[in-house]
Amino acid sequence: MKTFVVLAFVLAAFFAPSEQLNIVTCEHETMVLNCGGGEEIVVVAANYGRTSSCLCGGSIKTLSCYAGNSLRIVRQDCNGKRACRVTASNDVFGDPCKGTRKYLEVSYYCRRPL
Repeated sequence: MKTFVVLAFVLAAFFAPSEQLNIVTCEHETMVLNCGGGEEIVVVAANYGRTSSCLCGGSIKTLSCYAGNSLRIVRQDCNGKRACRVTASNDVFGDPCKGTRKYLEVSYYCRRPL
């Protein structure tokens, strides 16, 4: 039983993700996600749009702006890689709210490859 408990802790430490990182990049800029030590990116959440007036100043017509394809695109570009770049732009995500300056917000963590 003691061996099982020790093995469980070792496996948990090996496969446990590191802390979640949250980054924001303003429209027309490029976001860089990066994991060190041979770890890979796992994207948890992503939104290209605007939900806050405090980030990336500019024209704001709405704070309920979400590009529904954000998570799919960022996961496709980044999951399983050690580093990736994603440009926060209408060319990549479409324009979910015309007349509002947008930003890309991504939450991710790094883990050892499975």
